[in-house]
Amino acid sequence: MNVRIGYSVDLDKVPEKVADMLSEVSLHKAGHLASLAAEMIALGRHEVGLSLLDGSRKELAAIDRGLSEAQMILTGYQSAKEEPEEEIQVPDGAPDAG
Repeated sequence: MNVRIGYSVDLDKVPEKVADMLSEVSLHKAGHLASLAAEMIALGRHEVGLSLLDGSRKELAAIDRGLSEAQMILTGYQSAKEEPEEEIQVPDGAPDAG
């Protein structure tokens, strides 16, 4: 079961946090499991191969979730940095609110 955990960081620290998240993403384990699956299948150990393929696919799914999360965070960061600050325009002759 996956659980989403949220926390706040300073806007300027977002790229650093995303980089940290991406450093935890590793294709190595998924590739290793797929290689082992190929070896087991070649040896006629199909059930073991199936189990290893399932593990590899689960690793790839976890990687995809991590990459998707990093992408969404960075997209939000870019949007926040690109939004110009809204200026309140007071029409000529209108009383000043301040």
